Amino acid sequence: MPANIPCNIPIILYLHFPPSLITTQKYENLKYNKSLFWSIYYKPYKALSKILIKKAFSKSDMILVNSQFTKDAVKEIFPASNPSVLYPPVNIDLFYSSYQSKLRYRKVLVISRFSPEKQIENAIKIAKLLQKEDISFKIIGSLIPSNKSYFNYLKKMVVDLGVEKNITLVPNATFDEILKSLSESIVYLHTMH
Repeated sequence: MPANIPCNIPIILYLHFPPSLITTQKYENLKYNKSLFWSIYYKPYKALSKILIKKAFSKSDMILVNSQFTKDAVKEIFPASNPSVLYPPVNIDLFYSSYQSKLRYRKVLVISRFSPEKQIENAIKIAKLLQKEDISFKIIGSLIPSNKSYFNYLKKMVVDLGVEKNITLVPNATFDEILKSLSESIVYLHTMH
């Protein structure tokens, strides 16, 4: 965050998402509203970030955001701002063969971290609703030791809802596995609200 940077130095602000919106109803992240620990942790962070982001916006010569979604969110807080969208760089050549694939199955793909704030349980609930439609779900994600309990919760949920035949959970898949899954799926699902 630009604090005491001299005025003659240009400042470019690249924003992932405005922290002050994370707990609002429209952009709610359940991690911060359902957990007492995260709620208490987040309150001082939110207050401090609100001050710092206001200062950053006033000092920045250019404001960049990572998506149109984030741009719309930023404009809710700073209506006078006009951020430019700069999508994160992706080597599209690596994904092109998956995109061109003609061999697709009735498969929904989720790629995410196995982490509670990603709300992967939404995919499992949707799989339950579509169980009779013979649609399979593949959930690929990175898994770190601190999120093992969440991963186990998801595995239990799959069993409890009786969708073991429809859902495959793949922790820490290789890049080749991800590309193959992208080439075989007809739908990509983003589970976070």
